[in-house]
Amino acid sequence: DAPLSVKIDVLEKCVTSSLLYSSETWGNNTHDIDYIYRSGIKTALGVRQNVNNEIVYIESNTFPLICKIKKRQLKFWRNVNEYIVKYPESAVNKMIQAGTLANLKYLKY
Repeated sequence: DAPLSVKIDVLEKCVTSSLLYSSETWGNNTHDIDYIYRSGIKTALGVRQNVNNEIVYIESNTFPLICKIKKRQLKFWRNVNEYIVKYPESAVNKMIQAGTLANLKYLKY
């Protein structure tokens, strides 16, 4: 019987933090996790699982989980790039260069 704002707050602070653990390194493998997050929002709203996703995001005043994942990934890769610039002879830089030369899809992503 809690208000929607409390339900969404619990979802964001407790469930989402667990779902996003180590998401900086997932690459583009996010479909299943977004489905779980949407199901939680639909449950908080008290609507059926077949309700249109866009309506659910609008009514709950939330964004798709992919937005949070992309933000975390961007922050992670910016930090990696800063580290590489600061320490050009580091093992991280050599690993990234080797992966780039090998055309790894993850690094291209």
